[in-house]
Amino acid sequence: MDNHTEGSAMGAVDLSVVIPVFNNASTLDELIRRLLAVLEPMQISFELVFVDDGSRDSSLALLETYAARDPRIRPLALTRNFASQAAVCAGLDQIRGQHGVIMDADFFAYLESNVAAINGRDAGVLAHVVERCCRLKAEVVEADEREETGRRSILNYGHTFCHALEAATGYEQLLHGEGVSIGMMCAARLAQRLGRVDSAFVERQLKLLTAFDLPTVVPQIDSEELIELMYHDKKTAHGELRFVLPSRLGHVELVRGARTDEIAATLMH
Repeated sequence: MDNHTEGSAMGAVDLSVVIPVFNNASTLDELIRRLLAVLEPMQISFELVFVDDGSRDSSLALLETYAARDPRIRPLALTRNFASQAAVCAGLDQIRGQHGVIMDADFFAYLESNVAAINGRDAGVLAHVVERCCRLKAEVVEADEREETGRRSILNYGHTFCHALEAATGYEQLLHGEGVSIGMMCAARLAQRLGRVDSAFVERQLKLLTAFDLPTVVPQIDSEELIELMYHDKKTAHGELRFVLPSRLGHVELVRGARTDEIAATLMH
């Protein structure tokens, strides 16, 4: 799920929601209706992008019907093999725990309790997960639509590290979701080093990401190169790196002042 996506079929939008195509067409139909009910009253532009691995013909027919009458809904055929659960999860913010860490501790616990159902792509559980994440993110975007208050920055948990990893690997080695997963672990370790969270927080996050078969280890890339790339991140201000870091489960803040050696240490796991 990306906020303020450029270059979509609709042009720039405030909120782009990326969702797996379900085998069950009736469940997919219900989910679309639920998401539209959440988003339409909000004062934001949005699109619903349904990713397809080519195996769900009945659901795709339904999507094509929706897309023909509503440009905010569009199917997206994947060019990389997403058949494995790891890749499916990696491509979807909704299923990797990010929103639970930054905004909703109870939702994080729900993900922990429903790992098997999510990995098995249980349509009912996935529908609830997608709807909850969509609502959380849309509320943040609506509250800071023009990115004036700084509230919207909380959606970038893990992204400063992720963007550096993506750039260092030529945008070919990691899916965006995989990069964010690694970035979340780097951010959690940095938060621990700064005394904001304890080791139990870091381990709990690691356990959930690992349960979804997401990568959590930084690839073999020179830490100095990664830190240099971080200075190109949009959250950098006046030559100073800023990171979205947790202080407890369900709450993050934009933090500055981390030393280079502290940042480098989080990249060596």
